[in-house]
Amino acid sequence: MFEIALDEMSPQKAEDFAVHHLPTTNMLAELQKDCGVKVLIIAVQVLTLPSELSCVLSEPMAKAVLEAA
Repeated sequence: MFEIALDEMSPQKAEDFAVHHLPTTNMLAELQKDCGVKVLIIAVQVLTLPSELSCVLSEPMAKAVLEAA
């Protein structure tokens, strides 16, 4: 799990950054600039891709979610 400040996002990648269709970095930047909202992106990186999809989080991911919350 790691934090990404909005200003650390690469401008070249800002357009294709999507967190499951949540507001884009452009909208988040407007909220931060115009409304004074502090924006911090919390992300996790999987260790490996599973061979099958599952509705259950792996133990490390579940721990990361709890820590982030």
